[in-house]
Amino acid sequence: GTKMGLSDVAKQAQEIISSAQLKVLCELALDGKTPLLEFISPENQIVISYDDAELVLLAIRDTVTGEYYDPELYSEMTRGMFRVVPYYGAIQNNLEEYISRQRQATGREGDIIRFTDGHMLKVKNDWYVRIHKVLDKVRFDRNIVALIVNEELDDVLPQLPDEIAINIRDYISKFWVAVESTQIRLETLINTVRTEYGGDRKRIAIEFVSQLSEKEDAKFIFGSLDNRDVREMLFTDIKKNMCTNVRWEKCAKWM
Repeated sequence: GTKMGLSDVAKQAQEIISSAQLKVLCELALDGKTPLLEFISPENQIVISYDDAELVLLAIRDTVTGEYYDPELYSEMTRGMFRVVPYYGAIQNNLEEYISRQRQATGREGDIIRFTDGHMLKVKNDWYVRIHKVLDKVRFDRNIVALIVNEELDDVLPQLPDEIAINIRDYISKFWVAVESTQIRLETLINTVRTEYGGDRKRIAIEFVSQLSEKEDAKFIFGSLDNRDVREMLFTDIKKNMCTNVRWEKCAKWM
């Protein structure tokens, strides 16, 4: 939880924890032990995919001294009620060699290295870091739009997990459908204006633009009277509005 109350993730964890698991956690707390758990779920994945929602035991500490208990005792201390994060034992050889080797791993985030004095290091492998950086580029719809208009999709899509790439391709298809339909709608309005009003801007403003349900269309109508290309104007508008989530959401709704 937070100072503002339970977070969305905390609420999800509450929904899946069993009474038996809760009992074990209470017993540990009363015994002066603090269990550290991580909630994972298919709905909360960032890079690693999960099949089910569950609480995974990361560690158990002495509540007063902060000392970590032996990981080999975790399953026994929780009576097997929680899946325990994998423990790979001690590093036998050179630390730098171990880190170099683990950075080549795939399919998982990395390792936590715990020293005898309690100091810990988190080592993320290159596979995870690369995908995480790529995901930052598609975190919001406007980020995907930026990749489309800047023609950078071919560099990003091959690096994404299949499930995420499929969702992004679906969004791309919908984006192009929206672009084409918006362009057709605007060109239809412009043809109507040219037929009925010619180039009389005053009449267009008073009699036609004032009746538009989408006032944003007006600038395209007047821009076309200056012989500006509709598609070019549309993409100029898209680029202008993809700088923030709020502006892009408004633009997307208009399209």
